[in-house]
Amino acid sequence: MLERNKLKIKILPVGMIILSIAAISNVVVDYFSFGVANYCSVIVSIIGLVGGYQYLKNGKPTNYLVELWIILQIPYIDKIIFATPTKTEYNNPIFDASQGIKSVLYLHLTSADSMLLIGFNYLPLILIGVLIYFNIPYLKKHGLSNPE
Repeated sequence: MLERNKLKIKILPVGMIILSIAAISNVVVDYFSFGVANYCSVIVSIIGLVGGYQYLKNGKPTNYLVELWIILQIPYIDKIIFATPTKTEYNNPIFDASQGIKSVLYLHLTSADSMLLIGFNYLPLILIGVLIYFNIPYLKKHGLSNPE
C-alpha cells in the first residue's frame, strides 16, 4: 500500500518533467527545421521542469508552479500562412504552450493570405479533474489534501 501511495505522488511531477523535456526538444527541432521558435512553450516547459523537480524533492508542491504549468497550456493562438507561388504554407505559433498533448476547440479568423486560430485547449482541465478524482495530491496547501 505504501508503494502505491508513493507512485501516486510521483505520477504528476514525473509526467510534468517528461512532457516538458519533450516540448523543449520539439521547439529545438522546429527551430532548426523551419526557423520558427515557440518561446511560450519553452517558458512553460521551464516552469514544468522546476515545478516537477521541486515536487519530487519535497514530496508535494511547494509553490504555484504546478498549477501555473497546467493553466498556461489552456490558451492557444496560432497563425497559418497560406501557400503562395513563392512561399510554402507554414505555421507560426503566437501562443502555444501545450506540452506535447493538445486537443483544442478553435475559432478561425481567415484573411486572403492567412488564418488566425484562437483556441481553447481543454486537456489541462481534464488533467485537473483526473488528479482530483484519483486523489493525487497537487493542491495540498490549498485545502484539497488527500486523506492518508
